[in-house]
Amino acid sequence: MQRERVRDWSRVSPEVQTVTAKRVLVAVDGPACSIHALEYAARRQRTFDGLEILVLNVQPSIRPSRTLSRGLIAEYQSRNAVAALKPALAAIKRLGLETTPQTQIGNPPAVIVAFARHRRCGEIVVGNSGLGGVAGLVLGSVARKVILLARIPVVLVK
Repeated sequence: MQRERVRDWSRVSPEVQTVTAKRVLVAVDGPACSIHALEYAARRQRTFDGLEILVLNVQPSIRPSRTLSRGLIAEYQSRNAVAALKPALAAIKRLGLETTPQTQIGNPPAVIVAFARHRRCGEIVVGNSGLGGVAGLVLGSVARKVILLARIPVVLVK
């Protein structure tokens, strides 16, 4: 049986420690757990001076077909992004956060992790939709896949 290696954070370079402490990505998709994730990040921002919060919504990519044109797909994704970001925008305003949510299209877990890596985030915060039992096992979840793909800490918020 192979033992899990524990990382010694005292050996992490100061540049990485600085990045880790400066930027958090909050992935939102509309439900209440996404708002809880934003509230968690806002509390962290009040605790850690200078913490930047990035907000991202990812719409799944859809392949065009005979019945689905690229324009129809783009319109559908745009409407879904607006609907998903509406509660997040209200929470951002209520919490007094200085951030502009962004939307991207693709495989949500992969896009979230790539976005965090590209923007040099030190942490990803996602809401846990609470799929339990067989649904959680069979369907999986974006949060679970983000945990598997990410090389930085991932915080699940209920």
